[in-house]
Amino acid sequence: MANAAGIDLSSYQPSFDWSAEKGRISFAFIKATEGTTIRDPSFAANWQRAKDIGIVRGAYHFGHPGNGAATEATAFLDTVRAHGLNAGDLLALDLEVSDGLGPARVAEYARNWCADVHKATGHTPVVYTFLSFAQQGNCAGLGHYPLWIAEPSAPAGRPVVPRPWSAWKFHQYGTAPVGSNTVDVDVFNGGTAALKAFANPAPSPKEEAEVQTGSLSNGASAVTAIAVPFGSAKEIGFACDNGRQGLASARLRVAVWDGHWQVHDPVVVDGSKGQTVIKFGDPSRTSVVSVERLDAGSVNVGYQVS
Repeated sequence: MANAAGIDLSSYQPSFDWSAEKGRISFAFIKATEGTTIRDPSFAANWQRAKDIGIVRGAYHFGHPGNGAATEATAFLDTVRAHGLNAGDLLALDLEVSDGLGPARVAEYARNWCADVHKATGHTPVVYTFLSFAQQGNCAGLGHYPLWIAEPSAPAGRPVVPRPWSAWKFHQYGTAPVGSNTVDVDVFNGGTAALKAFANPAPSPKEEAEVQTGSLSNGASAVTAIAVPFGSAKEIGFACDNGRQGLASARLRVAVWDGHWQVHDPVVVDGSKGQTVIKFGDPSRTSVVSVERLDAGSVNVGYQVS
């Protein structure tokens, strides 16, 4: 089965003739925004014309990590929504500059941007990048988002897939002339029917929330680190049976990472009062909970992440 063909473009291709593409391509990624202030002047027209010829359309944002994820995600979504965001439309982050930040900071920006966009729209963002940028570590933690890889040195549909990904969804493999313009050309990893299914997936049946349980380490100042997959839980609860053991209630320092440390200190756990629950401020970004014992660490304390 042939890979579905597509293009990506911006205002660098003025007065683009969409009618010439009808029946030739199955999708197009269109630049919407860059940073916090740049709106592509051709986005509105291109966005509408892609819809008019009946192809899958995707809007992309050229990211500048130095600005922070929240403001950039807001600017992007405000622009796209102003011109219509429909089921079946794709959203993408163009991740190819660092703004002088280290790889860890760039990757954190990208994870937060994708989490913000997904939370606000329900659309899973596609991440565009190129091999050397990903190989430098700028894409850590993004492996669960679909990859749009730029690799013009590889034949169409045969790109090298950099870590943290194990598969690709879109491959930008070169450029081609279209009328008086030259555009980037891409393929999807599958045929047109698979592309449409990817862009507009059937709703998943509601699954029961996963529950993760365990026990805190004992001992004064003991620390327990609890990994929480993004978006998998909304809270953590603690319980102990100090009364039956003839011990004082447990006292904890609980730090929740959701892009920043949210610290709860002290957290008192007493068996006579039931479970002590801490709600996550932003479940979509929460990835780890660090718990430090502030007491003698004698009483056994269990936890439940759900």
